Amino acid sequence: MHNDRFPQQWEIIKGEIDVKGKIVLDLGCGYGDMVGAMIDAGALYVTGVEGDANICQIATSNTARDFIFYNPIECRSIEAFTSRFSAANWNIIVCFSVLPYIQDQGGLLEWIAEHCETALLEIQLEGDGPGIIQSEAQLQAVLEIYFDMAEPIGKTLVPYRNMYRTIWKCTRGD
Repeated sequence: MHNDRFPQQWEIIKGEIDVKGKIVLDLGCGYGDMVGAMIDAGALYVTGVEGDANICQIATSNTARDFIFYNPIECRSIEAFTSRFSAANWNIIVCFSVLPYIQDQGGLLEWIAEHCETALLEIQLEGDGPGIIQSEAQLQAVLEIYFDMAEPIGKTLVPYRNMYRTIWKCTRGD
């Protein structure tokens, strides 16, 4: 495990969503902690996307399981991945702490909303590294442009910044 906050993030998620039998996409999967947990929790198919080649190698190693017959890690930028999949759909898309690094943030949120039933998002606020929005109320208003519902389901402490990040569960009513 390479993400110090992963245990808290996973506790929040597994308390809200049953991934068993689901198709999951983790955009910006880092070292693959969440991908591995979702595989172990019974997700039908999980794909992690990571743009850093060195981190991809670690994520591939971390997500290797004797019973899966595919490589769950796509080593490419989020922008390159999403441009390839205009018609694909997932049950769940996870995107934690990467939105500030995306040039077209609204475009990515729109893509996520169009391609999943449920999104789990963690987005930094201003003052938390490259945060993009000033308050959680403003962030919720932005998320509700793309999703019918955006609700906070938990917070995790970022120790090196002494700040909390909120995990949002976002859904569409289609």
